[in-house]
Amino acid sequence: MREKLHFHPVASALAITTGILHTIFTIITALWPRFALQTANDWFPGTDFQNILTTKINIGSFIRGLIEIVIVSYLTGAILAWTYNKCYEHCKKRKWI
Repeated sequence: MREKLHFHPVASALAITTGILHTIFTIITALWPRFALQTANDWFPGTDFQNILTTKINIGSFIRGLIEIVIVSYLTGAILAWTYNKCYEHCKKRKWI
């Protein structure tokens, strides 16, 4: 018997992972701003981040962004676990799995 995905561990893992990635990307941006600019442009084709890039990263902006991205990631993980469980129950009921 499969165990359900529990939303809190899934949501927490996603939030922690995203927080770590945000910190790493902030450090990369501070150390190698041209690389960060090129990466942002690659991830969003047709968008030019050149005019909005600043090499000055302040702690307030970093902390605010970190808090925001962790909250959004936690909510995303919770929705993912809930949706997965609903889909699993639906498919199991119909004997598709």
